[in-house]
Amino acid sequence: MAFGRIVFYAGGTEAQYQAVIDEIGPAFSDVPERILHASGGSDDGWLMITVWTSKAAFQRWAQEHIGPAHQRAGERGWQSPPETTDFETFHVLT
Repeated sequence: MAFGRIVFYAGGTEAQYQAVIDEIGPAFSDVPERILHASGGSDDGWLMITVWTSKAAFQRWAQEHIGPAHQRAGERGWQSPPETTDFETFHVLT
């Protein structure tokens, strides 16, 4: 069953999101195990929704790319930890 994660950065901005994505580089686009990535601003911050083939696939990619990218982005990136919600998907339509 696929794995989903909702991530919310209260007060987050497009510029902070882009700073982290820029630090991930080409690895952001070349992710065969990621089924879906959507992100955008809300009234209260920045929201992302991702769906992966499995939780293990997400965790491997996150450990290799997300943590290091956050460190490299520094002050340009997120300034506080996100609120996250994980779920097993029932239905994925892309």
